[in-house]
Amino acid sequence: MTLSEEQDEEIKAVISHLTAQIGESSSLLTFGGFLLDRGEYDHVEEFCKIMERSLPDNDSELVV
Repeated sequence: MTLSEEQDEEIKAVISHLTAQIGESSSLLTFGGFLLDRGEYDHVEEFCKIMERSLPDNDSELVV
């Protein structure tokens, strides 16, 4: 998945909005939940693969 600068800014705005709604700091899981809510299952799968490759084995984001 490759993002344009415009898409990246849009995603940052959505994450900021979601963070304000849930009252917590944003995380990779927030973005994954956003993709799920939008029904973008192919992107969720790719996002999870990217997370798995890029995060350390003991990272709390991978415990889910």
